[in-house]
Amino acid sequence: MARRPGVDFRVPTEEELDALEAFQLFAGRQAPKDFTQSIPTDPRAQNGQNLFFGTGCTFCHTDLLGFVDQNPNFDTGVANLTPDLPDDDGFLSPGDRTFNVPPLVEAADTPPFFHNNAVATIEAAVGFYDGDTFNNSPAGKLLAGATGGPLELDATQIQAIASFLRVLNALENVRSSLVALELAASGRVDEKRRNDELALAQADTHDAAKVLEGASLHPQAVAHLKGAGRAIHRAQRGWYSRAQRLQEAIDLLKKARAELVEGA
Repeated sequence: MARRPGVDFRVPTEEELDALEAFQLFAGRQAPKDFTQSIPTDPRAQNGQNLFFGTGCTFCHTDLLGFVDQNPNFDTGVANLTPDLPDDDGFLSPGDRTFNVPPLVEAADTPPFFHNNAVATIEAAVGFYDGDTFNNSPAGKLLAGATGGPLELDATQIQAIASFLRVLNALENVRSSLVALELAASGRVDEKRRNDELALAQADTHDAAKVLEGASLHPQAVAHLKGAGRAIHRAQRGWYSRAQRLQEAIDLLKKARAELVEGA
C-alpha cells in the first residue's frame, strides 16, 4: 500500500470514531488490572511473570501494572525485519518508523505479530527484544540507558515470559466469557442479545484453550475450557435445559481460572 489518503485508507468521521469507542468500551475490559497480584500456578509462567516485571518490559508496557496505557510511540527497529516494505507509522509519508506500544493482556492470540506481521508466535515476538535489531534501535538504547544495559534473555527466559503472556491471555478470555454467560443467564436481555453474548463466550472460551495448547500449558484447564465450550454450544442450540447448560459452562470456566492463577 502506498498509504494514499482517500485511496488506500481514509480517516474516520467523528460519528464513526464515537461508534468505535462505544464498541470497544462494550466489548473490552472496562479498566486496566494490576497483574503483579495474579500469581500463575505454572512454574514457567510464574518465572515469566518475575522476568516481565523485573527486566524492563514495563518500561513501555505499563498496562500490566494496572495503569491506563498512554500509547507512546517508539522506534524498536522492528521495521528492519521487513526492509522491502515502505516506512510506515500509519499517517506520515514517509513514516518515522515509530509505533504504538500495544496492550499485552490479549497479545498471545493475535498472531502474526508487529505492524508488519514479521513473526508468527508470541515466543518469537518476545525473542525479538533479546536481539541486536531491538538493542541497537532508538528504543533499545533508551531502555538500556534506563535499566543499565541491553535486554538479555536466554531461550528458557523467552519461553517463560511467553508462557506468562499466554496465561494472561487465557485469564482475560475466561473473564470475558464469564461476563457474557452471566448476562445471558440473567434473563435481563432479549433473545438476540443473549445469542450474541453466547457467541462471544464461545469465541473467548475457544481462544483461551487454543492459546494454552499452543505451549502445552495447563492441560486440565484446557479440558475444563473445552467442556465449557460444549456446554455453551448446547445452550446455543435450544432453550431446553439452557439454564443448566449455562451454569455448567460457568462452573467449568471458574475451574479453569482456578487452574491458571493462585486464589482464583
